[in-house]
Amino acid sequence: MPNRPKHHRNLTVIGFYGYSNSGKTTLIERLIRDLKAEGYRVAAVKVSGHEPELDEPGKDTWRYTQAGAGVVALASKGGTAFLVDGALDMATILDVLAVTRHPDVVLVEGARTDLIRKVRLGEIEERENTFWTYDGVYEHLLQIVHQEIKKE
Repeated sequence: MPNRPKHHRNLTVIGFYGYSNSGKTTLIERLIRDLKAEGYRVAAVKVSGHEPELDEPGKDTWRYTQAGAGVVALASKGGTAFLVDGALDMATILDVLAVTRHPDVVLVEGARTDLIRKVRLGEIEERENTFWTYDGVYEHLLQIVHQEIKKE
């Protein structure tokens, strides 16, 4: 049963990929706003090929990680972040999202795994499980996303 983490069989996951500056982030931002306005619970995942600094050296959470904690949670009034030692595979990330926030749809920027159905932006080489190439018309994309949500 592709496209569904084990803990939430009704979860729709759609990946987006394209060259840098192809508009992925802007489209996902717009989709999040529109889908949320329609009443959907939306989650987003950014898959990065870079090694960004996720913690600030010297801060308490950094010190816990340096001491050997495999997972450090930072909880504040504004939100909660989990810093996990090492990369998690996409299936695990989707499972965590499904059991903690129960989203209806997860939008993944930079999707590389075959687990996820994908939308291609631009003339980048097509990846496995690509089901549509963005034609530059946002309304078409929104219609495609609605079709994917209804499939699940």
